[in-house]
Amino acid sequence: MGGRGGSSRFSSKSNEKSADIIKVQMKGSEKQIKWAEDIREQMNAVYDKAISLFEAAGNYDGAKVIRQRQAALNSHAESWDIINLFGDTRISGKSDPESVANDFRKLHAVYRVRLPETLTAKKLLLR
Repeated sequence: MGGRGGSSRFSSKSNEKSADIIKVQMKGSEKQIKWAEDIREQMNAVYDKAISLFEAAGNYDGAKVIRQRQAALNSHAESWDIINLFGDTRISGKSDPESVANDFRKLHAVYRVRLPETLTAKKLLLR
């Protein structure tokens, strides 16, 4: 399994804002692409709000990890992987801090618990 503990890979004062989000064109049927794009939009909204909350709390390491997940999501071309991993995750879409935290916890659980079925899914989960 991955290495827990040890030194952090991220600097504690990195407050770099992410550049414009570049999204790749997804592969799959029209229906799969539409569904995966909807999931991706919901996830990006949660990630953007979570980054703001993390940075407001001074947790720049956490914000950097979220940016990495967001970049992996937006550069992922396989619609099926996004649907398979995140399709059953229910996002409230609310903007209050408690709802954002709950939505973020749901997404974070996928990264911690789900097992990737393909090599591309493994890449999406940053493993």
